[in-house]
Amino acid sequence: MNTSSLVAPQRGAIVGKAGRLFRLFAFLVCLCPGVLLVLRTLGYSGVVDWVAIQLRSLVREASVRIFLGGRILEDPLLPVTLPGVKTWDDAEQKVGREIWEWWLDSLQFQESSPARPWIRSVFTREGFRESVDELFERLDSRSVGTLSSHDFQRFCSSICGDVRGILKKQQTKVSLLKQTRKEKLWIENNFDLIFPKEKPLDKKTFQSVFKLISLRRIACTLIKHMGVSRLRQGWSKPLVMDFRVNLGDGLPPFHLHSIAPGTKPAVLGMRLPEITEFPENSPK
Repeated sequence: MNTSSLVAPQRGAIVGKAGRLFRLFAFLVCLCPGVLLVLRTLGYSGVVDWVAIQLRSLVREASVRIFLGGRILEDPLLPVTLPGVKTWDDAEQKVGREIWEWWLDSLQFQESSPARPWIRSVFTREGFRESVDELFERLDSRSVGTLSSHDFQRFCSSICGDVRGILKKQQTKVSLLKQTRKEKLWIENNFDLIFPKEKPLDKKTFQSVFKLISLRRIACTLIKHMGVSRLRQGWSKPLVMDFRVNLGDGLPPFHLHSIAPGTKPAVLGMRLPEITEFPENSPK
């Protein structure tokens, strides 16, 4: 493995045949702007945005290989990149803020977006840090104070939940996306590079990692069903969010439940105040 790179050395080796065919389809569709216009007119803006993301990903991969030699931290699915870093710690120092904030910046979410205060309130609510620490301890299979690649894969594959309230009328609830094969392979190829022995994934670092992973999984779900453009614009109705990590083996699940207020002004120019709910097994 090329340890100077945070990107898998040979991306073509980790992208399956289905992924290559989908990207070829995305490229061919984008050759005909009329097709994209028709799809958007028919209400498939989410499909259009997803195709555009795949096309930009192809261009990004080419630029990484040509100009950066693969030395870049990138999202395995979305057009989010951070060049010139080698570890998670390096990334935090470079962006100078929490990684999840930078991630939203990279997806072109405005700093003034009402969604940000809500996200901050969820991540700073009473009991949140303690609950994430407890989850870390359950994931630490070796009881050494750091997570292995296997532990982290277990975390990512155990995420479940749903979002509801702002999607299509015929959909009252949409399950959070499952971990994809591409994401799993990306972790296998990059975990030891992002979290080397001298800067492992310890309990303190996991707080930051958890915030990004949870926000990203919810955002990817919404992008697939709404489209990134609409998500950036905000939503008029409250968004109900249930995020769970079910590890099995009789362990109690991690459960985060919250209701985000509408981020678009209503007819009277007012927004709903933040609403939060705490089921019995959620952080309080």
